[in-house]
Amino acid sequence: MEELKRRYFVTPTDYVEFVKGYVDLLHSKQVEIGNELNKLTSGLFKLEEASKNSEELATRLTKSKGELSNKQKECEDLLIKIQNESMIANENQKEIAKRAH
Repeated sequence: MEELKRRYFVTPTDYVEFVKGYVDLLHSKQVEIGNELNKLTSGLFKLEEASKNSEELATRLTKSKGELSNKQKECEDLLIKIQNESMIANENQKEIAKRAH
């Protein structure tokens, strides 16, 4: 590019307008960065909260798994007991039927 051979003069009014524009730009960027900071802070808080909740849920899940295991064992034991009692009742019923005939 060819350099223009004219001089540019900066008047005090031009300089004041430049500074005002700079101050306005600075203020808008401060607001923009402040908003971004608030978003990031809020997001970080939510991530920390989610982490705590997931740890709590993991603890509850572990506890529930233990309780479930115990309940399953109790159910299996009860089922075996019912089956044994059912067999005994069937045998008693057959014996009673034999005696009745």
